[in-house]
Amino acid sequence: MAAATGVVFILVYPGVVKWLPGLGEKLNSLWVPFIVTALLGMVFWWAVKNRHGIIGTGMAGLLLIIVGYSTYTMIYVRSGLNPPIDENDPDSPARFLSYLNREQYGDRDMFPRVWKRNPAYSSEWDYFWSYQVNKMFNRYLLWQFVGREGAPHREFQDAGVEPNYSFVSMLTDKPEGLIRWFAILTCAPLLLGLIGFFQQFGKDKSGWLVVATIFFMTGYAVIVYLNQDDPQPRERDYSYVGAFFAFAIWIGLGAASVIEWVSNKLKGSQAMTAGVVGLLILLSPVMLLAKNYSMNDRSDNMVAWDYSYNMLMSCEQNGLLFTNGDNDTFPVWYLQEVAGVRKDVRVCNLSLLNTGWYVKQLRDREPKVPISFNDAYVDRYVDGQDEQALISRYWPPEKREVTLETPDGPMKWTVPGAMYVRYKPGEDRTPNFLRVQDWMILDILRTNFDRTKTPNPRPVYFAVTVANSNMVGLRDFLTMEGLVFRVDTKPGRQIGAQRLLEHVMHTFPGHFRGIADPGVHFDDNVWKLLQNYRSAFLQLAYYYRSQPDQPGTTPSGYTSLEDQVANFDRLSNREKALVLMKMMEREIPESVRPIGNVELSLQLGRMYDDLGEPEEMRKRLEWALQRNDLSTDSRLKIAASYAGSFKDTAKAADMVRDALGASPSSDQLFTAGSSMYQAGAFELAADYFDRCLKQDPRNGQAIGGMLQSLEALGRLEQAVQVLESWLATTPNDAGARRRLQDIQNRLAARDTGATRN
Repeated sequence: MAAATGVVFILVYPGVVKWLPGLGEKLNSLWVPFIVTALLGMVFWWAVKNRHGIIGTGMAGLLLIIVGYSTYTMIYVRSGLNPPIDENDPDSPARFLSYLNREQYGDRDMFPRVWKRNPAYSSEWDYFWSYQVNKMFNRYLLWQFVGREGAPHREFQDAGVEPNYSFVSMLTDKPEGLIRWFAILTCAPLLLGLIGFFQQFGKDKSGWLVVATIFFMTGYAVIVYLNQDDPQPRERDYSYVGAFFAFAIWIGLGAASVIEWVSNKLKGSQAMTAGVVGLLILLSPVMLLAKNYSMNDRSDNMVAWDYSYNMLMSCEQNGLLFTNGDNDTFPVWYLQEVAGVRKDVRVCNLSLLNTGWYVKQLRDREPKVPISFNDAYVDRYVDGQDEQALISRYWPPEKREVTLETPDGPMKWTVPGAMYVRYKPGEDRTPNFLRVQDWMILDILRTNFDRTKTPNPRPVYFAVTVANSNMVGLRDFLTMEGLVFRVDTKPGRQIGAQRLLEHVMHTFPGHFRGIADPGVHFDDNVWKLLQNYRSAFLQLAYYYRSQPDQPGTTPSGYTSLEDQVANFDRLSNREKALVLMKMMEREIPESVRPIGNVELSLQLGRMYDDLGEPEEMRKRLEWALQRNDLSTDSRLKIAASYAGSFKDTAKAADMVRDALGASPSSDQLFTAGSSMYQAGAFELAADYFDRCLKQDPRNGQAIGGMLQSLEALGRLEQAVQVLESWLATTPNDAGARRRLQDIQNRLAARDTGATRN
């Protein structure tokens, strides 16, 4: 069986997958594979006619493989029709073969493993077993038949395994220790699969070998073939569906074995057998459905549609929009090509911008992107993989200062390198090369703003989902205008207040569907997108809070949010800021879509507090205190909020004591003192700085904090004592000596004034 599997694998790959399309490429005709298939069909017909069973069966299997694989010709036919979205442009035999071979992703050998001396692993062998086998397959297998950590309420990268499909999980949410292992082993799907595995092995070894071969070849063999590196951009459980199907066969066989065993023990009692069948259905498919349904239910989840709409509407007419990856690109393409929304906006995906076929499509297809490179340059330097192509993107320090001529005057900024490649002796490891996408962004900007090449420059945007590292150093020239940053020819304007206000007040409302509905499940990617909405509201609220009112402005008197929104222009700037905060809470309520980041939630609370609604701050503090994953720094910040916003120094002191524990370090004590000082709790601050100094008498920062706290408390005499003690061990500290003299002068002046009175 193993030998037969090896032969079949060679026939399928590289036979059908690599050789057959490659033959068509060499002869520059896709008719060649069809001719080969016809010849194989003739051999099959001959074998059937002459009763050659082995040859006939082999030819039948090979033909079925070719028929299945032939569905890829749809890609070739579709590309020949030049659709708007034509990835890889596989409309010739050569490009079609390149598409099938995934050449744009590069080649990787199966051996050695891509360990790269990762310090998390002790050896290549440890990397293979710990990461590629255990984490990237065994963990996924247990996800399917034991349960996933956090499901169904949370989904996140590198989620672990939890026994969700065991009867023990009905008794406790998170079993620990031996109980956890007992819960895992009694998960009905896993247990039935193991029973089926051993039952089939004992009764039907040939059948077992077939299923085991499917399981191995679509599971562990895939691990060897893919040779995945660490980390991966996303979870890869979908790569092993074939292995999961094979295990599901064993689950069915295991269930049948259990039912048969019970029936024999009970001497064919139909009622008891039916009860066992019902119990197995309840413990396996019903439990899996109950645990997983809400996580996989996408009804009423309109975020992809609405977010894409809001992002497109954030752009002016004929804009160029740089997007980051799948989640901010494909939904936008759908909206443009299927729903016909804002087809004037040209999406430029930064990941695809590293490929020559995509650069040519952007340049040549409407709406065209201003690109100066001709086909020869693209073929040589964009698609080129040799040393000369790489050196063309060498980016030493003398090149990094870029000047771009625009109709509004020159733009000057520093473009940092994006990757490090060892090139010249003596260079440090600072990134010294640009990626193709960086080079293309610079060319698009240069060509777009050159009036001789583009008489009417197009507005250029980056989606807010694009990382700073992908913006070629343009951060100072980016202005937030919704869910996009506009490339502004003048630096320093962080938000376009009027356009941003128009979007949050009029464009976005009506396109927040499902966000406030607790019954709609969102995965982690959607949760991240929601933070971009909050950022738009917050940036605008900060802007209005910082702006002075016109002379004569008085409080409006409107009490309901609806009236405040309807009369927004009549409000004071601080009222406008508060209205925007309330609108954000109405559209994205924290009670339904909580903010995972404690500091961000407290930042919102401090904003509410500053705008006259301290209870919103208290609500967030109480929410934060209920979490059991807070770091020491987060607890200290919460304590500082109680001390500063609510003047509750007693509660703050208790919280700091709990956060620091019985044996805090000097660094922790210093952080506690700094937090209390910033909150205005100078008594507590002085105490923690004093404790810090007892552990680390040479800590100059703690001395400074101690002096500031004592001066704020008016204890100048004690400040003198602290400085004199410090100077006794550090006599050369001129700054401390000057400060001592200053405090002594103030003491003398105070005493003189008291005497005169």
